[in-house]
Amino acid sequence: MIELRHEIAGETVTVHVPETTEDLGEFWKWLYRARERGPIAVDTETTGLEIFSPSFRLRTVQFGDERDAWVILYERGGYHESYARDALLRCREILIHNASYDWLVLGQCAGIPMEDLTPWTTDTRILAALIDPRQPSEGGAGTALKPLSAKWVDPAAPDTQGGLTKVFNSLGFTKETGWAGIPLTHKTYLLYAGLDVILTARLAPVLRRELDRLGVRPELVTYEHELARLCAVMQRRGLLVDQDYAAPLARRLAEEAERFGAVAARYGVVSVGSPAQVAEALGAMGETLTERTDAGALKVDKQVLLPLADLDRDWQRIGAREPNPLAYAVLRAKRASKWGTSYADRFMTKLSAAGRLHAVISPLAARTGRMSVTDGLHQLPSSDHVIRRAILAEPGHVMISTDFQAIEMRVLAALANVRRMKEGFLNGGEKFDIHTYTAQLIKGDAATPKDRKVFKGAGFG
Repeated sequence: MIELRHEIAGETVTVHVPETTEDLGEFWKWLYRARERGPIAVDTETTGLEIFSPSFRLRTVQFGDERDAWVILYERGGYHESYARDALLRCREILIHNASYDWLVLGQCAGIPMEDLTPWTTDTRILAALIDPRQPSEGGAGTALKPLSAKWVDPAAPDTQGGLTKVFNSLGFTKETGWAGIPLTHKTYLLYAGLDVILTARLAPVLRRELDRLGVRPELVTYEHELARLCAVMQRRGLLVDQDYAAPLARRLAEEAERFGAVAARYGVVSVGSPAQVAEALGAMGETLTERTDAGALKVDKQVLLPLADLDRDWQRIGAREPNPLAYAVLRAKRASKWGTSYADRFMTKLSAAGRLHAVISPLAARTGRMSVTDGLHQLPSSDHVIRRAILAEPGHVMISTDFQAIEMRVLAALANVRRMKEGFLNGGEKFDIHTYTAQLIKGDAATPKDRKVFKGAGFG
């Protein structure tokens, strides 16, 4: 038995690492005693973050309470693997920090469906986000385990990540490759793994008390856990990618970026990503640029270039001027480059063996409670089907894109009791458009699509 000791909040805690069947027997005795006392914290160590990649492996499974952690060397197989699996199924209450990740890891690598774990799991990351969703850059502690532990458990809570990165480097690995390459029984690695469950076990009751103090309803905690479960189910299923479409699309977008980059070069812009070059060339063509960045440089972002190219936000012709060919070329080159690298290329490189894209869906990503989705799926261009076409519906199903019609304006009209807006919504018919209606109230029946754009922005403002 390997045993490592550390101090947390003035108490000595122990990380146990069973090596023999006798050691595993001691773990079993602890497990039965611990589950009678209360929840057991659970965590995993893996070879990386790409759960659905062919090379992904589960290395250890950790169990712990406030004073003891047990690191089970799952990678060794045999009894280590079977004891870890059986222990997970015998825990009555489970604490996990960032549970969605470990649910998916254990389902993919240990064959334990998340449905067997989710009913008994409390995610301390969700509890922390409901108390204070702010990230460190916003003045909060964030939702990572170590900073939260330093705030709520022990100001000197060990951040073994830094020491572990040094170990990775000393062994010839990077921060990314070290997780798969470090020897399984390296003491720093085992201490890192074990302390995480002890910190999670200590964090949970403190966060519960703080939620009670703030008057956060238990129903909200249950609700957010259910959302996390649903998002994990969606991540597990993934999205089908039309590889026969996406691969040629990536090549076509690369060619488009190169073609429009060549057009920009004829106007003296060697790099379309250089604001100084673009601004200088536009000035030489007689364009007047007035907006500046905080550093004082002339702005040539999309909001500036679209009107110069006579395009609206949906890349449709406005009809207000003759399009500037350089502005148009820069816009097209940059868009093609971004779409190629951020979407088409990524769709292909992130595929699982089943041809699916398993994006991570984080329900509490922003302080406002908004979700985030990785792999570019959160920002899929809405003005053009080119990228969205690469995502396929499940066999026998169809994919529908739908939206509430002007829902913000409808709510505003009702809450503010704005008579003319309410009349328009109630009497305008199925094709009623509040923004055109607003433009016509102000500009008359001859209001143009450009007027609509202006008063749409004014309405939301």
